[in-house]
Amino acid sequence: MADALCVAIDGVVALATLDETTTARIGTGAALDLTGDLEIAASNEGENEATATGDTKSADVGIGAAVAAIVGGGTANGAFDNTSVTSAELARSVTADALTLSADADRSYAANATATAGGGKAEPDGNKSESTKTLDKTASAQVGTNGQDPKDTTKASGGKISVAAAAGVVAAQDVASARLDGVTVTLGGDLEIDASNATHVTTLGSGAAVGSKGNSSKVGIGVGVALSIDNDTTTAAIADGANIAKAGKVGVTAASFENTDKTGESDFAKKGSAGVGAEAYAGATASKAAVAGALAVEYSTATTTAAIGDNVKLGTSAGHVGAIEVTTDNTSSFSSLASSQASQGKVGVGASIAVDYSANSYDASVGAGASVLTVAGTHHVVLADPEGNEFCVAG
Repeated sequence: MADALCVAIDGVVALATLDETTTARIGTGAALDLTGDLEIAASNEGENEATATGDTKSADVGIGAAVAAIVGGGTANGAFDNTSVTSAELARSVTADALTLSADADRSYAANATATAGGGKAEPDGNKSESTKTLDKTASAQVGTNGQDPKDTTKASGGKISVAAAAGVVAAQDVASARLDGVTVTLGGDLEIDASNATHVTTLGSGAAVGSKGNSSKVGIGVGVALSIDNDTTTAAIADGANIAKAGKVGVTAASFENTDKTGESDFAKKGSAGVGAEAYAGATASKAAVAGALAVEYSTATTTAAIGDNVKLGTSAGHVGAIEVTTDNTSSFSSLASSQASQGKVGVGASIAVDYSANSYDASVGAGASVLTVAGTHHVVLADPEGNEFCVAG
């Protein structure tokens, strides 16, 4: 009678779907006449993590698979859905000493997936399997045997086939927006509109099809995939048709940060040389054929915009405005690592690919038809970093 084929499978998925909204807004209505400063501020901070671990052993076929993923569950914008929206808005006219509109987001995402599969040494009590799973912290173990007597040495204890595959994926799409609508603002002091958006993304995919000494499978396949996607939008704006009747300094600033803190220091520098945004490992050992493949990708398409809209009036005959600055800035740090190793078999194939892709855009602008009435000699610039272009819009 032929031996029964024992297959041990451990598959684990950790999935986080995020949809967070933080709003500070004064809506439409009668004009406000205030004796002090007006500040409208929205702030969002969060740390998000998904972890999946799959571990299996079998005397015949062992398959371990793990997927950890963090994705958006909010409004669709292009190919992805929003993970968070942070917004500050003024939608009615106001008279005040000073006005500040600010939207500040600072969020981190980590998806870690690990899978192992190997030849399992036979147990005296026959077939056995055990598996436990949780969403964010997963510890899985599965052992399968062919019921072989451990004293019987006529058969190798390693499995026939071991397969381990792991994927860590993050698709972060955070939106930060500070906006003055098309209203009239009269201020004794400064007007500041500021949007700041910091996103920190790390992913890990590690697949290892290995066995202990003397317990390697005949065929081992290990696959690791890490995919980090950042598609943020950061906007600070004075809307079309707004009227800044009187103000001191007028500042419109949008700044975005990817895997750096707001001082510009890289997240990875803090962790040392081991810190990377996308990290993929694959390993396989087998007595006959070992195959290992690792893919790590960082993909960024962040958009950062600071704008004074079309037909905006800055200053009137009754009240000038001071210095005007419209600025954008982006600070990013990208690093990906892929490593694979196939060994011990008669045939060994290992391949690893690491890719960093950035198509970020930055735009600072003053719209068509905008007019500026200022105190003589005041300097006004539109500044878009890192290019450093300056345009005089009035003198």
